[in-house]
Amino acid sequence: MVPNTGAAAEWSLYWTSRGRAVPARVAPVLAGWADLDQREEAADIGPGQPILIDPEYRLDPVLARFLGRSRFAWLAEGTRQAYPKDYRLFFSFLWQRGTYWHEADPDDLLDREAWRRRDQQPGRGISGSKWQRDLAALRLV
Repeated sequence: MVPNTGAAAEWSLYWTSRGRAVPARVAPVLAGWADLDQREEAADIGPGQPILIDPEYRLDPVLARFLGRSRFAWLAEGTRQAYPKDYRLFFSFLWQRGTYWHEADPDDLLDREAWRRRDQQPGRGISGSKWQRDLAALRLV
């Protein structure tokens, strides 16, 4: 799978809920999904679960299952809130390089670390401890 690598191409992160209108204006592909609550229930996706959608509006079933039924589901609530944001940023970084999340290799990780910690404007890089949290999140996937 070779993604469209447009500069603005980023993964999207959503948190599931019940009884809310489908955000068709944000993602036009959802316009016909008035039954989203029923679809999520049928797929065993619970309220409050993070959902990551690639820039072409596709849901990866392996990633969705991981975010709902793996050891990820047993993490502390704050960690379950933080890690998906880290995933979204890393997956977007990969996408812009023409790589899907499960195709990442050690060089991608090293390049990401260099960018996150050193290649940004002065004072904008992240600390070593924040990078360690990013790595902890990625080790789970």
